[in-house]
Formats: sequence, C-alpha cells, structure tokens
Amino acid sequence: MWLEYKGYEKARTMAAPGIYKDYETLSIKDVVTAPFNPKILSQKSVWIPILGIGSAIIALDCLNGFDKSVFATGESYLGNYKLPVAAGLATVLAFSCVNFTLTGAGEEALFRGTGYEEMKVSFGTIPAKLVDAVLFPCVHIPQQIIAGSNWSSILFTTLEQSAITFLLQWIYDYSGLQSSIATHMWIDVISYVCAFAFFGGVENNDFSLNINFSMKF
Repeated sequence: MWLEYKGYEKARTMAAPGIYKDYETLSIKDVVTAPFNPKILSQKSVWIPILGIGSAIIALDCLNGFDKSVFATGESYLGNYKLPVAAGLATVLAFSCVNFTLTGAGEEALFRGTGYEEMKVSFGTIPAKLVDAVLFPCVHIPQQIIAGSNWSSILFTTLEQSAITFLLQWIYDYSGLQSSIATHMWIDVISYVCAFAFFGGVENNDFSLNINFSMKF
C-alpha cells in the first residue's frame, strides 16, 4: 500500500502543470508516527472524532452487557491463554497500537491518499466520495465472512464503515493524510481494546492476537 502511494506521488510530479493541486510528500516516519504526534492529535479535526466515535463504541459495547467482561470475571484470556487483567489489557493495547498503526497508515495511504485523490481529479469530488465510501467497506467483507459473521452483522458493519469513510475523507481533505491516519488508527485501537475488555473475560474467545496482517502496510 505504501509503495503504491509513493508511486502515485511520483506520477503526480510527472503530470502536466495544473492537473494536480497541492499534494503531501510524506516519509514512512511521517505516517507511522502520526498517531503519536502531539501536533496531529491536538487538531480538533482529529481528537473530536476520536472522542466521539470512541464514546459510541463504548456505549454499544455496554448495551451487550458486562457478563463476559474482564472486570466482571476478574480474568482475561487471549484465546485460551489466561493472563491477569492488567497484563491482558496491556498486551492487547500494545499489540493493537503496533498493528493498527500499520493498518491506518497503509489503508489511508491507499484509499484516501491514492484512490480518493485520483478519483477527485478524474471524476469530481462527489463521485469520488461515493465510490470510496462503497469500496473501502466492501474490501473488508471477505474478512468478516471468514471470521464467521452473519449477514446482518456484516451489513451493519459495512454501513458503519461507510459512514466512517465519509468522516475520514473530510479529515483528509481538511487536515491531510497524517490526520486521517491518526484518526483511523485510534478508532481501531479503541474498538479492539474495548472488545477485549467487554468479551475477553471468558475462555475460548477470539482474542488470540492472530490479527490478519495482509491488508496492512
């Protein structure tokens, strides 16, 4: 994904003057450190969406009850591996920060920094937004099918991801790629850590840390 973004960056410099407008030239360091950059995180276009969506994620998890939570059982499991609650939460947080930094950087570079950018030039902003909001959620459907999700869950998740895609487009247009990467990453981290906190208190759960890296960087 990153190589495609860098290749697109080079192609833009070879285009005739006036075809493309301003375009960020970023290094790998710029994108992987974006979620931890205080200058990026202090932007209202970043921390407000993270806070708002994070709160919604926690609220939805609360609706599912606390019976399987690590706080209710006093135990935490990564698959069948039992860990103290603090150690389990710390492990999941550390792993998800690394994993979803790569996810956020890779997916935002490909979908917003390359595909969405080019579609805006080729088709116009509105068609670009619509296509991106359909394409981005759809590429995640096979992962949900493999994970055994039912179709009602897949439909809900797809609509949810489509709405978040519009938000990431706005952040990208307003503040740039680093900002959309930071927002994307922290939404994923909050979602994953909360899921573990609410459902990782029992054995035979899905938290073995076998996260698929095929769509990452």
